[in-house]
Amino acid sequence: MEAIVAPLLLSAGVAAPTVGTVVTAGQVLGGIASAASGLFSIMGAISSVGSGAAAIAAGQQQQAMYNLQATQAQMQGRQAQIRARSDELKYRQQGVAALDRTLSTVATIAARAGAGSIDPFSGSAGALGTYAFGKGLGEFNFAQESAALARETGNIGEAAGNIQAALYTISGEQALAAGYVRGAANIVSGLQQFSQIGGSFGSSGPSDISSYPRADVPLPPVRPAGL
Repeated sequence: MEAIVAPLLLSAGVAAPTVGTVVTAGQVLGGIASAASGLFSIMGAISSVGSGAAAIAAGQQQQAMYNLQATQAQMQGRQAQIRARSDELKYRQQGVAALDRTLSTVATIAARAGAGSIDPFSGSAGALGTYAFGKGLGEFNFAQESAALARETGNIGEAAGNIQAALYTISGEQALAAGYVRGAANIVSGLQQFSQIGGSFGSSGPSDISSYPRADVPLPPVRPAGL
């Protein structure tokens, strides 16, 4: 190689460098390329570890969001139970009011019948009293059934809220687990890259600055053409 390159350099008026000088320059370039490759490898390893930490943080945030939704679902179920309880009490009050009206009506019928010297428990007076009792009991029973239906509706609403809350909680736990799995995979990958980088530098790379070529290596003299 030197036999081919040297005449070309001499024809251009430049003294041919020695083989030792060329090898030294190649070592310098190779060291620079190796350092750049190592830098990119380190950056990639750091990126993997950072991605792992970000994945874990994202899983924690998703779990917190699901936990908040679970709390909201429980509150909605409880609110449904409270509304149903309020409706139940309202219907029961309506039933009591119906009985009060019935008793008032029957008492009025009996009083008027007694004032007219009529038996309040027989004849037309008795029939009116029986009719009033029937109507009153019908309203009372309807109010009781409405109260029971409201109570069951509240129980269903509360149970649905608890079920929805449980589903949100499970989703949060799954999101957290998935975040840890992704994060652990990325972190392990980054640590493996760090290990490979360390092994590469330890086995093939220069161990200290004395292994690099000296900076004071003399360059070949430059001679003008014709001299």
